[in-house]
Amino acid sequence: MQTVGVGERLRMGLKKKTSELAHRVENHSVVSNTLRSFSRTSILDTLRDRVLEIVYLIAILLFSSGLINGMIEGSSPYASNFLIYPQSGIQTLPETFIYLFTMLIGSVGMYLLYLGGRQGLRRRIANFYLIFGFSAVIIALSFALFVFDLKM
Repeated sequence: MQTVGVGERLRMGLKKKTSELAHRVENHSVVSNTLRSFSRTSILDTLRDRVLEIVYLIAILLFSSGLINGMIEGSSPYASNFLIYPQSGIQTLPETFIYLFTMLIGSVGMYLLYLGGRQGLRRRIANFYLIFGFSAVIIALSFALFVFDLKM
């Protein structure tokens, strides 16, 4: 049987402590670098980098909701007294914003459904995304159908 001397135990203990200290320093530097890089990327930086994409999305949503149609037809004197004009040929400006809001809710719901269907998420988070995504899409569809029903 081999006996380990005091010097050998001291050297092994120092080696272990040095290894632990080096591991802590590495982990600390990784965490601090991650925090520094996270604080550098803010929402304003993301907006500045994606200005053109954001402008396109806003333009698509505004034109899809009927902004031009609402500005032209909704400014007529007989349609300006209504929030939702009860005729299918005329769209008021408030109706445009109702459609815009409905499309935003539906788009958020579809994005949540997309996130819920991704692999690699925990099951509870995926279920959360799916439930709220389906709920948002159903609310948007029912709201849009309600407005269409009022117009007919």
